[in-house]
This record gives sequence, structure tokens and C-alpha cells, in this order.
Amino acid sequence: MREETSNAISSFYVYVLALPDEERWCFEFMDLEDEGQTIAKAIKNGSAIAVSDGSFKDSYGTAAWILEGEDANGRIKGRVIAPGGSDVHSAYRSELTGIYATMIVVNRICKYYRIDGSIEFGCDGLSAINRAFSYVSLISVEEPSYDILAAIRHLWAYSPIQWKIRHVEGHQDDHCAFESLDRWS
Repeated sequence: MREETSNAISSFYVYVLALPDEERWCFEFMDLEDEGQTIAKAIKNGSAIAVSDGSFKDSYGTAAWILEGEDANGRIKGRVIAPGGSDVHSAYRSELTGIYATMIVVNRICKYYRIDGSIEFGCDGLSAINRAFSYVSLISVEEPSYDILAAIRHLWAYSPIQWKIRHVEGHQDDHCAFESLDRWS
């Protein structure tokens, strides 16, 4: 799928290792199958989905994300620790961190494989997705997690793909059996 050049990096994994620190942390805890080729094809044909979820407990934030094509084959999963000191952590920041990490991974897959296309992105953090993907509201340096929010807005503005956004109701497994949940849940 990828056009090779004389100076091409040999694999997506090696490409990730060569990223600057400000992006590489998003890949530190990543499970990667087939060099991301399945996800790249799904992005190109518009069947890719991504979901992230943030978590906050005891002044500490984390997030997890997953990318899939038409099914679970070739999926990519990852986990990240929200950046910043305990004084800035919150559930909102954790959700934004998941969005940011997902966007970094997707945009880097697109750059490595030289593709465009689309992906549908789901998250249960409604306030985070509404702030991150708003065409109408400006962000202020005074608002919480401005650093991550501004980075997301930058990635979104310069992304080579179309991002379709979906709110996914959180904690659905508290009310029904895991087996009865849909793919997004």
C-alpha cells in the first residue's frame, strides 16, 4: 500500500520510535497488529472507527483508546497517562488526553501510509468532545486543560482525514450484560 522511497522508514513501529517526545508518549503503551495496515485501509475506505475513554482517580488521570476497521481484526489499542501535575488532573483532562492520543496515532498512520479518508470517533466525555470538535467556539488560555485542547484543535484543523464524532453513553455495562452491548459501547 505504501509507496517506498530510498529514504523510507522500514516499518510503522520504527517510524513511531523516531517521533519527537511530545508525540511518542502517545504510543508508549500500544498494541499494534500488522503494522497498522488494516487500520490504514479502513481509514482510506471510510470504515474505520475509534473510541477513547478517560479515567480519573486519586488526582491521577489516564486514558485508553482503540482503533478498528470493519471488525476487530488488525485493531490497535493503547493507553496513556494524562500529562501534567496532580493539580491540573480531572476527568475532563483525562477524556481530552484520550482524544489527543487517538488523533496523534490516526494522523501518524495517515502520514506514514500517505493516505486520506475518514474515521468515526466515539467518546463518552460529552463536554470534552463538544469542546474539542467545536467549529463555533474559541478557546481561551484561561480555561481548564487549554494545552491539550489547543493541541487537539490544531491536530483536527490539519488532519488529512475527515473526523465524524459520536457520543457514546458511558458505563452501559452497569445496566446490562456485556454481551448485549453494541460495538460502540
